[in-house]
Amino acid sequence: MCGPRTKNNARWLRIIGPKCGATQIDKNLHKLMEKKFGERFTELGAKKDMGSLFMKDFEINKRIFGKQRDGHPQKLIPMRLEMNSPRSRFYRKDGHIVLTT
Repeated sequence: MCGPRTKNNARWLRIIGPKCGATQIDKNLHKLMEKKFGERFTELGAKKDMGSLFMKDFEINKRIFGKQRDGHPQKLIPMRLEMNSPRSRFYRKDGHIVLTT
């Protein structure tokens, strides 16, 4: 593990995994998304790659993760990704938001 984490951030520990380099964290995120969405995620191409809105949101969350504001864990921002994922409990189609929990 790469340093202490609070219990509130347990969902991010599943993404980060035992290795903590930035590239490894990004790969683990993609593996998680492939597991949750299958081909609907893998077919997205540039929409999910480095520099995409989705990955920019994830980069912001990596910087926020584990930080506190006024003694409380900082809330992570929604990760936006437009894809065709009807009726998934991990995706809010109305706002194109990926849910990681």
